[in-house]
Amino acid sequence: MSEFAIDRRLLDGSDALLDWPLSHVRLKDDSRWHWLLLIPRIDGLRDYGDLDAAQFMRLMCEIREADRVLAGIARPHKRNVAMIGNVVAQMHIHVVGREEGDAAWPQPVWCAGHGKPRTAGERDRLCETYRDRLSGIAWREHGL
Repeated sequence: MSEFAIDRRLLDGSDALLDWPLSHVRLKDDSRWHWLLLIPRIDGLRDYGDLDAAQFMRLMCEIREADRVLAGIARPHKRNVAMIGNVVAQMHIHVVGREEGDAAWPQPVWCAGHGKPRTAGERDRLCETYRDRLSGIAWREHGL
């Protein structure tokens, strides 16, 4: 991977969890949702069509695994995956657990105003839970 920098807006209000083969993974600090961010570690990447075929397949595997881990921890009613990038052009993927009647339901989560940060203890526990589960992925089984 080439050197890359993460847009400050992705860093603000989120915690680093770990790096996977392609993506840096973060937990959004918003107590209303379980919300992971995957940021491919490729300098200047803006759109998924700019990935080569191997990078694209790797990213799809990482998104699927992030979704599975989130589902296992949060057990949400619905899981959303999105990569819009109109505000922050750096390519990043949102994996969000949703509940009927949550703060934005049925609209997208970014239509619900400012996040509600977790307490320090809650944040530490949740980050550790996600790190533990995310680090247990056997990437060799995916051919990565």
